[in-house]
Amino acid sequence: MLGGCTAIPRNISTPIAGPDVREVRDNPEAHIGKRVRWGGTISDIENLENRTVITVVARRITRKGEPLADTPSTGRFLAETERFLDPEEYKSGRRLTVKGRITGTRSSKIDQYLYTYPVVTTENPYLWEDYVGRDPYPHDRPYYYPYGSYRYPWHHRHFHGFSHYPWY
Repeated sequence: MLGGCTAIPRNISTPIAGPDVREVRDNPEAHIGKRVRWGGTISDIENLENRTVITVVARRITRKGEPLADTPSTGRFLAETERFLDPEEYKSGRRLTVKGRITGTRSSKIDQYLYTYPVVTTENPYLWEDYVGRDPYPHDRPYYYPYGSYRYPWHHRHFHGFSHYPWY
């Protein structure tokens, strides 16, 4: 019954004991061709004629591959895919996990700083759902009670001089 709660997305399910972003950035030649599973938050997306390039701010990931958005960055990397990815869906700030091969590095500027990005070629980047939870304390009440007032269903008696409990 709890299997659905812990399901790992198939395209990123197998953990890979590959190098992290910093290791590849420091010594890219030693890691070209290695398989990795990296995740993070999207910084930018660019659809080119024959591929899409996603700039990702790398974050620590859980065993199931989910990026932890509130952890410090471990660097940045570029995820490339031959698929078209809609920029409205793959917005800046969304969490993403990729599984693929390191194909090299590419240098580009972040403001005035020349940054070297490891490049990962992937087929199926996995976009995590944003958590939009409901407010457990709705704004129309100062306290939480799923049926309205704590006097429910006897709330009308209080306003007519009766106690809020039916046995009084």
